[in-house]
Amino acid sequence: MPAKVIDFADASFPERAIEVFKNEILVPFQEKLVILFPYALWCGPCRQMLDNVLPLVVEEANENVILCRMQIDAGVIGNDAIVSLIYKVRAIPSLLFFKRQEIINWITGGVSVNTIMKDINKYQ
Repeated sequence: MPAKVIDFADASFPERAIEVFKNEILVPFQEKLVILFPYALWCGPCRQMLDNVLPLVVEEANENVILCRMQIDAGVIGNDAIVSLIYKVRAIPSLLFFKRQEIINWITGGVSVNTIMKDINKYQ
């Protein structure tokens, strides 16, 4: 069974995005590996990851992995500042790995499926 994907790209709750992420993802799935992918549609490497890399990661990973995509560009007012402040995201694309509600790994920049899968296998 592939990884589960949760998409915050069309969220109608930008001011509550991190609260919802914590309460509805991190807490109930704390025994799973949760990966937060903040991205912007104007970001070329983000689009490459969204269109080509992450779909393959979802297929290769198992049901113990939860991938949360969160759009943080200007179209979703508030998420950029909230994600930057709370999780110290300074560059996109980024992948933040959580286990038991704590960040355990961080990847910045466009990376390959193999790079992501190595970290998934390491932290699962």
